[in-house]
Amino acid sequence: MSVESAALAVFAAQTCVLFACMLVVVNVLVRRADAVLYREGVLLFAVTLGLLSAGASANFAYDFDLVESRLVVLVSYVFYVAASACIVAAAAYFARDFVETTRDRTVAEDASADTGGFEDA
Repeated sequence: MSVESAALAVFAAQTCVLFACMLVVVNVLVRRADAVLYREGVLLFAVTLGLLSAGASANFAYDFDLVESRLVVLVSYVFYVAASACIVAAAAYFARDFVETTRDRTVAEDASADTGGFEDA
């Protein structure tokens, strides 16, 4: 087995595992949608896996001379950027319950309750 055929096998296996993970997540979303918390975040995660699979497939096709056009590389990069945007959106969706954006950030100054500091030392 040559190095190139081993690389081909490993790269194909990685792409298939990404796609299989996406199918598992989508399967859980479809069959047990009532049991999934943060459905939209999980769906965005599944879309991320799908976009990564598509980008890896495009890279695979170009790297192993299945497609001659360098445009495929650009398409794979577009898939990777879209996957990055989806995972950021998924993370924001998961974290939205833990981030407070409406809190008052002004500091109240009360000069009458001046306690502590170097004067009391």
